[in-house]
Amino acid sequence: MNTTADAKTSAEAWTKFQMAFANKSATRILSLHDKLSKARRDSRLVAEYLQFIKSIAEELSLCGSPVSDVDLIVHILSGVGPKFRDIAAVVRARDTVISFDELQDKLLAHELYLKQIDPTFDTAPITTNHVRKGTNTKSSFQQWQGNSGKTNQSFQSDHESIGFPVNS
Repeated sequence: MNTTADAKTSAEAWTKFQMAFANKSATRILSLHDKLSKARRDSRLVAEYLQFIKSIAEELSLCGSPVSDVDLIVHILSGVGPKFRDIAAVVRARDTVISFDELQDKLLAHELYLKQIDPTFDTAPITTNHVRKGTNTKSSFQQWQGNSGKTNQSFQSDHESIGFPVNS
């Protein structure tokens, strides 16, 4: 109650709760700054990348170590990747600092442009699922078991002694 007693609105009360209970340790602040400096878009969509950066900046602000608008823009441009270097060059050449919202609009528009001019441009990560055709788990296990030098009886007694049921 002492934390929110003088709050005039529920938003102000919520902010006071967040600030009161946020982890403000120096280790946490250093960790968040490190995370921010190493953040890269990689295969993420621009919107996901910017949300990730924004969430780190908000956490730092709650910890009492807010990131300036200039630093936020520098971090974003440093991690957005080579496909966006043209936009980064234009933003860096401006006489005034671009806002986060305006940069977000520019990066999202450039991402759409890249998808239009290069149909192979895909921000989705490439994944694989390794499967071997015709592999029988039991025979593979028996082969491994034979290679390890244990007999089936030895394996069975070892596992039963520690409480694992073994089917023959």
